[in-house]
Formats: sequence, structure tokens, C-alpha cells
Amino acid sequence: MDLLLGQFADACLEGLSDEELDTLENLMEVPDRDVLAWVTGEKTTPTHYDSALFQKIVSFHAQRNTHL
Repeated sequence: MDLLLGQFADACLEGLSDEELDTLENLMEVPDRDVLAWVTGEKTTPTHYDSALFQKIVSFHAQRNTHL
């Protein structure tokens, strides 16, 4: 998860609200393979994880052209 959530946290953690931090913490509890499949679009993100923060994470990696 360092590749996905770690890079995002390193770059954006200071600007996150308390609510976004809670959401990030919840995402960190999800199995790595699931989050990777959601970020890459291999699988549909479940509604309860498809938050504004999750979309920020996806956008962050798309803008960085990170190869997953």
C-alpha cells in the first residue's frame, strides 16, 4: 500500500481534514489488492469507499502517471 496510499499521504497528508484522515485510515484497512483494483479501474469501487478522498487519490496517481 506504500505505492498507493503512502505516496499520496506523503504529498497530501498535511492538507487533509479530520474527516479525510478518517477516510484514509479506513482505506488503509482494506486489503492491498482490492484498493489497487479500484484505483486501476480493474474493479468497481464499492460505494462506501468511493469517497471524494478516494477520487483525490485516483487523480493524484493519474496526474503523476504512476504505473501501478
